[in-house]
Amino acid sequence: MTDAAGLATTTWTAPPPPSAEGPDRIGLSEAPSRPEEGEIVAYENVQVFPSAVTTSATAVVTGSRLVVTGSDHKVDLARLERELVQDPLRGIWSLDPNGNPVVGATVTAEVAELIPVRTLVGSD
Repeated sequence: MTDAAGLATTTWTAPPPPSAEGPDRIGLSEAPSRPEEGEIVAYENVQVFPSAVTTSATAVVTGSRLVVTGSDHKVDLARLERELVQDPLRGIWSLDPNGNPVVGATVTAEVAELIPVRTLVGSD
């Protein structure tokens, strides 16, 4: 419903992105619920992150020893918005979302060993 100035406001909660890696683009649109004499429509894309924290990790195997190193950072939405305003064509995927580190976070790692198996199909 519009107010005295003709403005309408609504709230919306974004669903979690289908991928746990990086932001997901969601398109929002608005149009009158009743017929108007002209086309009235608004459309905007928003980026939705799967979490307020990013996690990154690297692993190195030396002999039979595995060492995993990682970090947790808060997503710096304010900085990302400023950078996108300065260069809208750059795109969210080319920006570093990492803000301040998360101090005192408990991190659990799950290690899965993938063993390739070769199978002969057919014969020469």
